[in-house]
Amino acid sequence: MSTLFDQPVRAWQDIDQELMDRYAVIVKTTARNHSITIDDSLALLEILVRDRANNLKKWDGDAKDEQLGGFGELWMETNRLLGEYLEND
Repeated sequence: MSTLFDQPVRAWQDIDQELMDRYAVIVKTTARNHSITIDDSLALLEILVRDRANNLKKWDGDAKDEQLGGFGELWMETNRLLGEYLEND
């Protein structure tokens, strides 16, 4: 449950001119290196962006599964301790 109590700070990234320039260079270089159009290069970039989004969703699901598993373990331990307490009462 490392993400539950030790959540790292999220790195927010604003879109600025420097980032736009970097992407423009990437798109142009990809088009030139692969002898494709700028439109095709942009389509490839979109595929990569969607692939990244899918991977982030899978990672998020894995993290939530891990946290819910941890809550389940805590819940079972709490039930066990409560049961022992009530039996000894």
